[in-house]
Amino acid sequence: MVQSSSHEETVKVTMRAAQGKDYGDIDEMLNVVDHVPIPHLEDKPKKERKNWIVIKTLAVAVAPGDVRVLSGKTRELQGPPSLPYIVGGDVCGIVVEADDTTTTTEPQSPKNKNHDFRPGDLVVAMFNIEDLGPRGAMGEYALVNTKVCDKVPDGVSPEEAAAVASSGLAAMAVAQCIQKGDRILIFGAGGGVGSYLTQLANHHGASFVAGISRHPQRILEPPLSCDEAVDYTQENPWEKEEWINDPFDLVIDLIGGCWIELIHHSKSSGKGGMIVKTAKKGGRFVTMVADDPWFEAHSFWKATILFALLPAWRAIYTRVTRPISQLPTYSMVFLQGKQEKLTEALSLLKDGTIVSCLDPSSPVAFTTEAVRSAFRLQESRHAQGKIVVRVAQK
Repeated sequence: MVQSSSHEETVKVTMRAAQGKDYGDIDEMLNVVDHVPIPHLEDKPKKERKNWIVIKTLAVAVAPGDVRVLSGKTRELQGPPSLPYIVGGDVCGIVVEADDTTTTTEPQSPKNKNHDFRPGDLVVAMFNIEDLGPRGAMGEYALVNTKVCDKVPDGVSPEEAAAVASSGLAAMAVAQCIQKGDRILIFGAGGGVGSYLTQLANHHGASFVAGISRHPQRILEPPLSCDEAVDYTQENPWEKEEWINDPFDLVIDLIGGCWIELIHHSKSSGKGGMIVKTAKKGGRFVTMVADDPWFEAHSFWKATILFALLPAWRAIYTRVTRPISQLPTYSMVFLQGKQEKLTEALSLLKDGTIVSCLDPSSPVAFTTEAVRSAFRLQESRHAQGKIVVRVAQK
């Protein structure tokens, strides 16, 4: 049996949604259109409904995966089952439909936490990681998987909640590599993940946090509060003398390609020094992106090379050669799409440990031109924080 919040949701049959009509250019393929069928729990097989809810969408955060799916560069792996498809994955909204097995009167526990959503609840959900690619969120209503979904705490806006769904969890995964007292350099410190990570670095006990950004003044100011910032368009961070003289314990790459740069500078610097300590002295390099952030992969084999074999080879090589190498150890970490991580991120938001930093363009209007502009900004990789589309007012 399905619980619904009102008669209005049951009689309305179509909605407005942002659709990708095919793979390709953002301006050609992405449109906000009317008369899209509203999703319902009945769209799912009965045995699966306990893991799904329907929400009235309030806000959707734009992520690199949204742009990648639309581009078609990973269509065989992340593409939707059919076209056109509704874009977006990280979403905040109000529950309007829940299966009777999705709710419980039992005390909340780790075992039944996913089954505690009722019509009227304000919730946030990360894209369904089992689909591999984000989709289905940017419509007036969305069918949401509850496996990585939680209620939004009081005092946290829908836009702030949507922003933290993936980027906050990604930052938390990288932050686990930070050791107390570390001197840290973050490439991409002002982006969606970086804006959370700079805050978490201090929370995890880093002694010094430097950031690389096109907008250095912004990342020096609260809430990011980096100790030092470099505009990479004005200065080459790899050749910064004071950093060579006092190298970092940890370099974090959130933009892609920094390991290749590091290799290049290790060969050209000779004994002149690097901006990161060697593995023998405890130096570490951590990333969660491929060398090319807009990589193309049309098979699981290609994805396996990019995200398993190549990282594993680098990790092993830098550890085996630790005694003689100028390089730091290499590690690739991955987004942990887990319920408890989302709960932790929301708790950090509520108590003010982290703040969701939205790009100045946000909240983005729910129109074709505005949504296209949001995707183009994400594609440019020059967003200042998270880009969030406001689909409706709370």
